[in-house]
Amino acid sequence: MKFNPGLIVGALVAALAATAGLGGVALAGTPQAPLHAPYAQAAAVVKADATVVRAKGVVQVDRVNAGRYCVTIADGIDWAKSTPQATIGPGGKWNGEIRVAAEPSKVCGKDPRKLGVYTGVNGAYADQPFNVLVP
Repeated sequence: MKFNPGLIVGALVAALAATAGLGGVALAGTPQAPLHAPYAQAAAVVKADATVVRAKGVVQVDRVNAGRYCVTIADGIDWAKSTPQATIGPGGKWNGEIRVAAEPSKVCGKDPRKLGVYTGVNGAYADQPFNVLVP
């Protein structure tokens, strides 16, 4: 049986377009897809508007206001006994900054399940995409 390469490429493009279209259905802040991170308790890839692209052990991300986010970690994970890490994600400003709270933060209501992540540009709070990891 012979396959037409043009039909195969067309079918792949159509499948990718349909899959990409499904990505916008999830609510902002809740994980859209699982994240493979075998040595992490929790991790997430987050857009600047708090949309969670992929996650493991992260229940939700809320944007409190410009550059201030609360990452809700799943029950049973005590992030305060770990060393949480965060980096500016793809599409972020090169002169961007990021900080992670070392303890439950006031911005997140001192909730022990919520990890505060703060992003900015040139010393001022500003929304930035980020990746967060709780080893």
